[in-house]
Amino acid sequence: MKQNIKRLLELCKVSKSILLTGPIFPDGDSIGACLALKEIIEAKTTTQVDIAGKTTFHYRWMNGIDQFKPDTGLATHYDCAIILDGDRHRLPAEIASVFNAAEHSVLIDHHISTNPDEYDCALLDATSASTCQIIYEIMTEWGVPLSKTLAEALYTGIIFDTGGFRHSNTSPAIHRLAAELLEQNFDHSFVSSMVLMQRQPTGLDLLEHCLSIRTFLCQGQIQYAFISQEAWKRYSCTQGDIEGLVNTLLYVEGVKLACLGIELADGRVKISLRSRSSLNVAALAQSIQSDGGGHVRAAGAMLRKTLADAMETVPTYLEKALKDHQAT
Repeated sequence: MKQNIKRLLELCKVSKSILLTGPIFPDGDSIGACLALKEIIEAKTTTQVDIAGKTTFHYRWMNGIDQFKPDTGLATHYDCAIILDGDRHRLPAEIASVFNAAEHSVLIDHHISTNPDEYDCALLDATSASTCQIIYEIMTEWGVPLSKTLAEALYTGIIFDTGGFRHSNTSPAIHRLAAELLEQNFDHSFVSSMVLMQRQPTGLDLLEHCLSIRTFLCQGQIQYAFISQEAWKRYSCTQGDIEGLVNTLLYVEGVKLACLGIELADGRVKISLRSRSSLNVAALAQSIQSDGGGHVRAAGAMLRKTLADAMETVPTYLEKALKDHQAT
């Protein structure tokens, strides 16, 4: 890892322009990592750094969030393109074309299902609780001092991916890192409430709808729901309204596996999977869709099929995965 961190600094120093981006629906870890890495690169170089991505209402308060450029507002060429907390197969089409045209490609990620061989430089550590934890390591190796804005951005990613230090990826090391970040005296209570708990009224309407259509399988061990575009439009929802919704399905007595399907405007279906056991939902996501993946207990896939097809086929995959897991 240290060798690739040095390689990354070399690439940043020789590049005149750098693009930072995340997956098609960036979350707190991807957004925090992008903002933190931009500040770190700018502390060590004079390189022009752009960030691409569409953020949600959860992150409007973040320092530098206005620097995110829309997918169609990017330069036509970058010397170096870096994807954080995802892989190039999960990029929006507009960003993917720019990313793939860059002279050098870089991956910074912690998902076990990501392939590092597709990049000129890859910083992949599946033992890290979040991509922001890797960004902290980059900051340390490059000798960039920790600032209040850096601490706030890194903390955002860490609490998102650990679920406020509730998930199984929470370790003594991540608690020690959080303690160091908190010494910068930002309002961590505000950050946690905005990232993990804040909802819009439209989100409450969507939650009510989701709970009204949820379905159980395997004597209540699986719970799933599929939300149509019609419902999405009916409640005037935005992307931020679905953040964390799948966890509501998971944290029900007796449930071990949860799935949320969202029909997108382009007809695809976004699948989110969560597990409360050692059942590997990253492998489950890949069985449903070859380019799906994520973490052992949190993963997803983008299905190129209709909502009706997804509603017919996905529950079969869920049931088989749970039964196979229980049989081992």
